[in-house]
Amino acid sequence: MEFKDKIVLITGASRGIGREIALSFAREGASVIGLYNNSCGDANSLLYELNKYSANNAIFKCNVSDYNDVKIIFEEIKREYKQIDVLINNAGILISGLITDLHIEEWNTIINTNLNSFFYVTREILPSMIFNKSGSIINISSIYGIDGASCEVAYSASKGGVNAFTRALSKEVGPSNIRVNAIAPGYIDTDMHNSLSDEEKTDYINTLSLMKGGTPCDVAELCLYLASDRSKYMTGQIMRIDGGL
Repeated sequence: MEFKDKIVLITGASRGIGREIALSFAREGASVIGLYNNSCGDANSLLYELNKYSANNAIFKCNVSDYNDVKIIFEEIKREYKQIDVLINNAGILISGLITDLHIEEWNTIINTNLNSFFYVTREILPSMIFNKSGSIINISSIYGIDGASCEVAYSASKGGVNAFTRALSKEVGPSNIRVNAIAPGYIDTDMHNSLSDEEKTDYINTLSLMKGGTPCDVAELCLYLASDRSKYMTGQIMRIDGGL
């Protein structure tokens, strides 16, 4: 098992991409700490599934967009776990619409969840990684953070910030043997796309070279690679996984 005796922390772990990432690491022997905000039932079922594969797993309710909440939860996490080997910043939300129709509160919610939370959680975990001269941080971004998207200005801006955060942080912590990379998915079949009609989904998928959408498992497999020694010379990279957009 590739990650036996490793501790992996994942934000936004209860559903979608985060859930599959959590299960994938558990199958490889890792102890998984999952953070979630709203989906209590999904979080409890995730913990049940994790415990089938590995030990010492835990789920914590935490609003990662609120630094005070993050600090409180990490006081408890640090008491129970001596270090985190892999951090996956995955929590994210999507609010679509013209920028002229976007409320200030919605903009702030997107930026706080999709970008600021990455800073908040990373800030809590980094000191132990630096002390141990070891660690891997993987930030889940989006192709919109590279290409931008109409009616997704706030989301695109938040993910563009994640990409810059990734590159800059990789330079800062590289001397401490900590690698920082990001994954930029395209269309992945999760409930984040529930607002799209079947016709809209089909039209988008038909623009892709592979002519099919991705799955959370596709992203999870790339996370396993980036967290492993197989990618030990990779840092500061934004890895597109988009089916050939």
